[in-house]
Amino acid sequence: MSQIFLVILLIVMVVMIFKNIQLIKQNKNMKRYFVCTDAILNFNEDADKIIADFIANEENNELKNKARILKLIAEVDRDEDSKDTLSFLSYDDIVFTKGAFDKKKFEFNSDSFFWSVIAMVKAHNHNRTDVIEGLKEKYAPYEEIELFKKDVVINLLYEVDKSMSSYGDKGVIFFKKLLSGEYSEYTYDKRMIGFYKNVAATMLVYLNEELEEDDLTMVKEFAKLKAGKILLTELNLYERFHEEEVIDEIVEETNDEDTKEIEHTEETLEDEKTDDVIDAEIKVVESEETKEDK
Repeated sequence: MSQIFLVILLIVMVVMIFKNIQLIKQNKNMKRYFVCTDAILNFNEDADKIIADFIANEENNELKNKARILKLIAEVDRDEDSKDTLSFLSYDDIVFTKGAFDKKKFEFNSDSFFWSVIAMVKAHNHNRTDVIEGLKEKYAPYEEIELFKKDVVINLLYEVDKSMSSYGDKGVIFFKKLLSGEYSEYTYDKRMIGFYKNVAATMLVYLNEELEEDDLTMVKEFAKLKAGKILLTELNLYERFHEEEVIDEIVEETNDEDTKEIEHTEETLEDEKTDDVIDAEIKVVESEETKEDK
């Protein structure tokens, strides 16, 4: 019996060591990925090169494709050809696990769909039809998946496209429903709903819709965040709503109806990384114990 116990103990130790090695490697890769997001957030002129280097040296397809969405943003900013980036871009590694839609993975990678929103807005502003149609082609195959097409962040992507192309109601109905809390028909990452409301309020201002004072205050607060600055700048709204110095970001958990705060710091990343959360600077860092409870 004692020999069997020792064998089992040895196996457990080997598995734990293997997992720790994987975690260390993943954390190192994530830190390099955050360098890419920081390049976009800080309007770095070398963002395209930084991201290209990351993609060329990264082995994880999930991170490579997250980075390709960022690369589209940099290419549109520099008016560079995006044919190769769109050709290699695949959302499969961001939303699928072993060929099946993975809701948990999809939620953890929700930042990539926010970046897709930014890419869509920039593509419209720069008349980049190739990027607009290329993005639509990439996520179109998932529209048959109920959990995908009914998610708030995906509908933000759809409706922002309508806003920028002046199609139909321009997304006004959806944005107003989101702000008023009428989104029970949709699925969403509860940790991100406040952030999504910020985007909705910003788009309504862009569309010259009247907003309550509280909603305008929400846009002002959004302008303090680096991600908010990018969207408001692209919509020519930043100077109107900017009041203070932009703060760093990471989404902190609040109640469903509350506005999320964003604050991205290397210390938080180092202290609270987990073995399976793969987010960008719009990420929720949870303790390992909290994650296991889920």
